[in-house]
Amino acid sequence: MPEIRRSKKKLSPEQIKKLKAKARQIDRRDSAAIKARGRALFAQHQKLRAILNLLIAERKHQKLSLADLAERTGIAKPNLSRLENSTHTTPTLDTLQRYAHAVGKTLHIELTDAA
Repeated sequence: MPEIRRSKKKLSPEQIKKLKAKARQIDRRDSAAIKARGRALFAQHQKLRAILNLLIAERKHQKLSLADLAERTGIAKPNLSRLENSTHTTPTLDTLQRYAHAVGKTLHIELTDAA
């Protein structure tokens, strides 16, 4: 990987002021798009977490332990625990499919026109 060169040049207070003004201008221009993209990604994350919560409820209904699930899915027990207990993890479709299969469910993915 190439070395990153850092400028040793000092900026004047006027240059710093201009750069900060430019940054604020960019923030104003792009903030709506950035926020919209963030909301869309959060909504997608919430959908995946909702599916996972249904699978967790099914696992508990069947009285399956994480060790049982690990054996059925091939996913390590600590990873399953982290997946179930951390709200920051986003499960992959492969993980959800393996989990669903382990509790006797099928995950269906549907492609529809964008609204």
